[in-house]
Amino acid sequence: MTMKTHLRTGLTAVAAAAGLLLTGAPAASATTSVSHDFFLWGADGVSYFDGVATFSNRSANVSGTFHAVGCKRFYASAHAGSTQLDIRSTSTHCNATTSENIPLKADVVGGANRIRVALTDQNGQNGTGGDIYR
Repeated sequence: MTMKTHLRTGLTAVAAAAGLLLTGAPAASATTSVSHDFFLWGADGVSYFDGVATFSNRSANVSGTFHAVGCKRFYASAHAGSTQLDIRSTSTHCNATTSENIPLKADVVGGANRIRVALTDQNGQNGTGGDIYR
């Protein structure tokens, strides 16, 4: 196990209660690209998505490592206020660890101000998730 894995394992109880763990600080200016590291545990407590959410002027992106125990799917959606601009998901992954890159359209002035992420079972049910703000 790597040091990062040990750290993530130690945070299991806290992250399971919150579902989503954000780390790092945003960039200084809203006009440039802003990135946030995040870690999302699945409802099963063993599946996870360890990633980076990036906000740009008219787009957003989520990338990272998806670890699925059993069959799971990861979702990401871009929002401007209460308006959903785009939603995408991975294919269903069963007992696998993969690298994922999910580009999101946010073609409005200023782009998205929030990305919603969720980790669910293969049917889109029994999920955990949270919002990552610009």
